[in-house]
Amino acid sequence: MSELSLNQKNIIITRSKDKISDVKKLFTNKGAQIFDFPAIDVGYPDDLNPLDDALSEINDFHWIIFTSSNGIQFVDERLRNLNTSLKECSKKIKIAVVGEKTSLTLSDLGIEADFVPPEFVAESLIENFPVSGYGLRVFLPRVQTGGRNFIADEFRNSGSRVVEVPAYETRCPDSIPIETINAISNRKIDAMVFSSGKTVSNSSLILSLIFLVRTSLSNSIATAWSFSFATIPSLMISSIALSHSGCCAISRYLRIKSCSVRSLPSVSRSCP
Repeated sequence: MSELSLNQKNIIITRSKDKISDVKKLFTNKGAQIFDFPAIDVGYPDDLNPLDDALSEINDFHWIIFTSSNGIQFVDERLRNLNTSLKECSKKIKIAVVGEKTSLTLSDLGIEADFVPPEFVAESLIENFPVSGYGLRVFLPRVQTGGRNFIADEFRNSGSRVVEVPAYETRCPDSIPIETINAISNRKIDAMVFSSGKTVSNSSLILSLIFLVRTSLSNSIATAWSFSFATIPSLMISSIALSHSGCCAISRYLRIKSCSVRSLPSVSRSCP
C-alpha cells in the first residue's frame, strides 16, 4: 500500500484527551493539521469495591499482569489511597506487561517489568510466560467492559488462581470541541483516525446525535451518522491498541461507500 500524504491534510484523532499528544505529534510532524475528537473518557469503574478488595491482599499474589497503561495508572492511584504504591508492591510481586506503551508507563513509575513478551499481544504473553501457571496467584486488573478474557482464561486453564477485577472504564464523552464539529459540517476534514473498536462505536454515537439535530434528519440515527461520515473521504486505522475486535467494529460501522478505510503505513498493521 502506498504511503498516504499527510501534508496540509486536516485529520481528526479520536484518542482520549490524556493520550492524544503522542499521536498528534506523529501527524503534525508530517505536516497535518489536527482536530481533536476525544471519543473516550477514561475513569474509575462503576464499583471500586472489587478493586479495593483485591488491592488489600495484593501481597498475596505472585504476579500482576497489566495489559494497558490505564490499568497501571488507576491501580497505582488506588494503592496510594492505601498508603502504599505499585513501586513498593513490586518489591514483593512480579509484574508482567503487554505492550510497549504499557512497559514505558511502568518505567515512568520507576519499576522495571519482570516480563515483557517479545510481541505486544496477549497471545505472546501466554506462549512465552517464563514460569508454569500451575499454582500461581495472578492479579489481572482490566477495563470494566469491552476487554478480552483470553489471558485470564489461559491462566485458569493452566491451574492458576486468577483474580480479575475492573480497574478502570472507558466511557463515551458528552461532547467534542466545536471546532471539530464545524470542520466536519463544512467538509474540511480529509481523514479520521481510530485506535480501537470503542473509538469507532463512540464516534458513531456522538456524530449521529450531533448531526441528527443539526440536519433535522428524521429518518434515523443511522441516517444522520452516514450523513456525517459522508463528509470525510478517508478513515484510517491506527495500530495503537488495534485488535481483532477493533477491526470487527470498523467493518461493522464503516460501510459507507463514500469513505475509504485504510491502515496507516509504519504505525499500523492490516486488519484481517
